[in-house]
Amino acid sequence: MAASNKLDVDFDGLAKDFGRIDEVSQRVRLAGYGLAAPLVQVRERQMEREVARTAARKGADDPEVATRKAALVRAQERFGLFRAELGRAQIQPPDVKGENAAGLWGRVVRGNVPVVDASVIASAGGKRAAFTCTDSKGGFKLEVPAGQAVMLSIVLKDGSEAFRDRDGDTLQPGQVAFREIDLAGVARPCKEPPGDQTPPKDQTPSTPPKDQPPAPEPGRRPAQVVVHGCERLPRAAVVGARPHAEVDRAARITAAFGPRDRNGAAGRSPALHCF
Repeated sequence: MAASNKLDVDFDGLAKDFGRIDEVSQRVRLAGYGLAAPLVQVRERQMEREVARTAARKGADDPEVATRKAALVRAQERFGLFRAELGRAQIQPPDVKGENAAGLWGRVVRGNVPVVDASVIASAGGKRAAFTCTDSKGGFKLEVPAGQAVMLSIVLKDGSEAFRDRDGDTLQPGQVAFREIDLAGVARPCKEPPGDQTPPKDQTPSTPPKDQPPAPEPGRRPAQVVVHGCERLPRAAVVGARPHAEVDRAARITAAFGPRDRNGAAGRSPALHCF
């Protein structure tokens, strides 16, 4: 009986399986991090106890204590990177369904701390294309238009904008890109300037009264002037007053001279009298 050389291959099924390679690899990666997380935590606690026992036995100033502390600090940096990767692995990518659509997914953090309940807004062509809120891990996923520059902005729960893209991401149809936005050390975007505001047509600009004294010179504090039997009066209310102009009706004070005295010396108070 001759063997058949014809192979019955389900190419459509293979294509679907190949399309799930990325999803399956992400799940395997998450499983690996999940199994390693308890071991990392145990190792960190063990190193902390070793530092405490050595300090209790040999004293806090012993060189061995300093060496163990330095090793603990270096290990904690590595453990922090591990936890960050674990947080990234716990976020699921978007399921892009549109023909001309792409996907953006990632995390919003401040340092290694996830930012929860922040609004992630995607804009394309000057219009809002999609938005979502970050979950308990700081994760988000969005389906965005393909072939256009997509810019992300982050709005916190208090309504303030904490981040805005300067350059957008242009993705191909079906492409999915990961973004991690760290708000630590990032300057908040400047607010847009308000538009031109014209005063109402029936409102005229206010003008100060004719007898109102000029404002004091910048950088100088108004001095106090004592006039025979009169109340104290700010010097700025007197200097520059017109001759015989009423300076303070309540104090019943008038200026007899202008900003120069009879000798022409500038900067002195004019002569005053009460009536």
